[in-house]
Amino acid sequence: GMGSLTGLVILRLSGCDGLRGLLPAQVLDSRDAQVVVRFLAALRQGRTLMDMVKIVLIGEGEAGKSSLLDSLEHGAPKPREKNDRTVGIDIRRWMPDPNGTVVARVYDAAGQRVYRATHGLCISSGAMYVLAISEENLRSSTGAEATTAAVEQVWSWLEAVQVQAPGAFVAVVWTHVDLPMNEPKPDPDPESESDPDPESESDPESESESENENENKPMMDAKIEVMEQVAAEMFSRMERDREQLRTLEDEIRVELSLNDSWVSLGESRDGSLRKRLGSARHGLRYREVLMERRDGMSQRQLASKSRRSLDFFGSLRAQIKCLGSSSTLRMEDVHREMAELEQRAVQALPEQERSRFGLLLSEVAEARRRSVLHFRSLFCTGVSNKTGYGLEKLRSVFSEAVETRELFPEIGTALPLSYGMLMHFAEGGRNVGEHQTGWERDVIKHVGERRGDTEALRKECAKPVVTLEDL
Repeated sequence: GMGSLTGLVILRLSGCDGLRGLLPAQVLDSRDAQVVVRFLAALRQGRTLMDMVKIVLIGEGEAGKSSLLDSLEHGAPKPREKNDRTVGIDIRRWMPDPNGTVVARVYDAAGQRVYRATHGLCISSGAMYVLAISEENLRSSTGAEATTAAVEQVWSWLEAVQVQAPGAFVAVVWTHVDLPMNEPKPDPDPESESDPDPESESDPESESESENENENKPMMDAKIEVMEQVAAEMFSRMERDREQLRTLEDEIRVELSLNDSWVSLGESRDGSLRKRLGSARHGLRYREVLMERRDGMSQRQLASKSRRSLDFFGSLRAQIKCLGSSSTLRMEDVHREMAELEQRAVQALPEQERSRFGLLLSEVAEARRRSVLHFRSLFCTGVSNKTGYGLEKLRSVFSEAVETRELFPEIGTALPLSYGMLMHFAEGGRNVGEHQTGWERDVIKHVGERRGDTEALRKECAKPVVTLEDL
């Protein structure tokens, strides 16, 4: 097999989408043939399946990130004390679906500014980022000032992720939704209190629903406005990049007299970009069926409507289909084919004319990369760590998301046991109890079977740097 082809030097597999389910991205995207050969050779010595994903919680200090994670883990509200704050980065394991096989390694990053420098240690590609933002931000001030501050806060975190992990999947979760809007209520009418209508019968449940709905409506409208502005800004940035790409490609099409095949590829790509742009904007909107409350619907009516037509999970699956890894790979393939046609056209020119296209082609390649690697917004919702509002839905979202290869392409891919050892011992051999992954069990069994080599393996893995050959 390929594991024995030790003489290969360059092996380009980046366009071989059929191998995505077999090889990890870092191996598949490498041009070094020996990386692929060593990986395949290691697989022959024993293999296991990848069943761990990475989730990173980000947001300001006291946004409720740790309480959110505690509540998700326990399946019930579990708020922390106000002075119980995360220091640095807390790494925990969580099994979103107790009946599943995938374990999430969750990085809870402290939001205070003094800890921001540590965030680079946990922000990487291949993870799902959950931005927690507290409704308290909208209570600290009023009107346009509060909206502007909240929009800036959301953008600061989204940009921080985008800089270090371009194209990352992001979800926005509003916390502390159990607290009412802090605004004065009108004084009751004394006459109506002293002279009630004896024939009118009030429904206590309806009154409670109506009062609760009126209290929350200003906050809902405020969150909707914040996320609409964030979505509009993101749409504007993506549209600006798309226009820049179109301008550059129009110039190169004219200069190189590119054929209909190139034009057809560009039109196909433009259609995909339009869909991604719309989906990314939709994913930033505060959906939850809260938009419907502005029409004066009661809680009971909303519950009925949500069951009939407002399918949160259907919307999320549509987002994943449009923004997932398959869509991204298809666009990258189209760009690769367009670039090949451009290179052929350049090579067909007289030699003295070729050099002037180098800079232009580089600018086109960068514009194409940016068009694909905008952050991908999945959903925006709200939860309460005190009352449990929205908690079960969010748990269900994560249970489904961690099993989805469109979000985590390496789920189910084969790993050599030697790679598994590196990952296992990199965790310090900590006892992870019931949240042990399948590959870790395979590694432990593999190490146990080697018996006499176990101590030597531990010593090797304790070194600052260890190679597969050492293992």
